[in-house]
Amino acid sequence: MSIDAGESVALPLTTLLTLREHLSFSESKLSVEQAVVLAIREWMANSGATVGEAGSEVLRGYQWKTLFLPESTQLRMMYAETVHYAAVVGESIMYRNRPVSPREFTMAIAGCGRNAWRDVWIRFPGSRQWKRANICRIEQDKKRRQPPKSPVDTMASAAAAMSDALKTALMLVEETSTQATAHVERRLAPLRRDDDRLHTDCSFD
Repeated sequence: MSIDAGESVALPLTTLLTLREHLSFSESKLSVEQAVVLAIREWMANSGATVGEAGSEVLRGYQWKTLFLPESTQLRMMYAETVHYAAVVGESIMYRNRPVSPREFTMAIAGCGRNAWRDVWIRFPGSRQWKRANICRIEQDKKRRQPPKSPVDTMASAAAAMSDALKTALMLVEETSTQATAHVERRLAPLRRDDDRLHTDCSFD
């Protein structure tokens, strides 16, 4: 899988063989390279990452004091038994089609006197769990104070993330293939429509 002249990326042999077997078993029309590209795009979409002009990864999002909210992060606030949502789009928090700060988000819902760190809940891209904004800030501060990972740990984390993304991509491919097969076979007996049977029966008269 070439990146540019003289540079390439090697997949682990076990991963490559497993991928080939899965594509063959699922009768997917994707090549190995196409499946890998699909997995990479899925991973980048979930992480909110884009690629800069120089080829470096640029993480877009909204910086809320010490808390960074990557693109596609969702914000939620409940007031008067009604749940209100906002989302990070690009580098802005969007609520009702206009950019707002976390404080403006709470004020638009409940007026003044609200604590955004306490009242706003956050769900990061790829996560199913909602957490209070203040808890997210504490967790990010703890991670920031931790010593940097070794190259081995960094590679292991990246490999795990790519593996999850590849599994998601393959599930999407398999689901698409299943739906396509069901669409083709839905006209076979005994699921054929009466007018289809009538046309066939007439051919034997």
